[in-house]
Amino acid sequence: MFPESSTKFFLKVMNAQHTFVVDETGRASRVILHQGGLDRGGEERMATRVN
Repeated sequence: MFPESSTKFFLKVMNAQHTFVVDETGRASRVILHQGGLDRGGEERMATRVN
């Protein structure tokens, strides 16, 4: 995964992009997969970080 911006990333092995939606605190709360003209996700919550 390679950065396009601080919230947008793309893959070189397939034509797909990911957009991370950040909350009011600036933490990524959702991710949207853009592939083949479709946008998937966005409503799912990101996994909680495990330390």
